[in-house]
Amino acid sequence: MEKKQFLLGMLQLIDVAAKRGSWNGEELEFVAVLRREVVEQLKEFADPEETQDLEEDPQPEEDE
Repeated sequence: MEKKQFLLGMLQLIDVAAKRGSWNGEELEFVAVLRREVVEQLKEFADPEETQDLEEDPQPEEDE
């Protein structure tokens, strides 16, 4: 597995798990630090336009 694909998978895993409420409040700070590190490493692979997309937290989906 390429490093870029691994990091993208980690970012997706973190975002999906956070959306589903997988962590307790006291764990969120560590998860945020981990997510920032993954985003920083992904910047090595991203075009300048993609960099801002990585930094933004995913928008919550509204239930229909």
